[in-house]
Amino acid sequence: MGSNINIGLAAPKSIIKKSVINLFKELKGFNFEKVLFPNNNYNEWISLSNRECSIEEAFDYCFNYEMSYFVGGFLLDDKQLNKVEFAIEKTDTDIVCLIIKIPELINDIDEFESSVIEFLKRLNGFYFAFCDSEAHLDDENYSIYVQYLDKPIFTYKDWKIDGLTKRSL
Repeated sequence: MGSNINIGLAAPKSIIKKSVINLFKELKGFNFEKVLFPNNNYNEWISLSNRECSIEEAFDYCFNYEMSYFVGGFLLDDKQLNKVEFAIEKTDTDIVCLIIKIPELINDIDEFESSVIEFLKRLNGFYFAFCDSEAHLDDENYSIYVQYLDKPIFTYKDWKIDGLTKRSL
C-alpha cells in the first residue's frame, strides 16, 4: 500500500531530547543509519551517515530543520523493523513530538498492534502518545491514544492502527 503506521511520542520542548535519547538507549536492536536535512537555504539536502554524525546530533538536525528525518531500525518484540523514519513535529505550544514512521509491511495487524500497545505501555518520559496510519501531531483522532499519568491511560477508536481494519470492541 505504501503508507506508514506512525507512532507519535510527545513531551515538552524542555525534556523531549532527553526522553528520545533515553528511548533509543532502551530500544532493543536500535540502529541509526543516516540523517537527512536541508541546507540553510532549503535548496539542497544533506545526508550524513552514522559514521559522520551521532544520534544526538541527528536529533538536533531534526529539531532545527523542518522536513528533516533520520533512518534506522529496532526490534519490536522479536520482529526487526528496518528503514524506519524518525522525524520531529512541533506545535505552537511547548509540545514537541517524535514521529516514528514504520513502513506498512505487516502480515498480521492484530499481532503487530498488540506489540505496539505493549511498547507504548513500557514508555516513560513522554506526556502522551498516539498511533494510527499516517498519524501526525495535529490530527484530531487516533486509533490509539495514550495519556501518561501515574500509569498509561489508553483510548481506542473503532479502527486498528492500519486505518482500515475495524476493531472488535
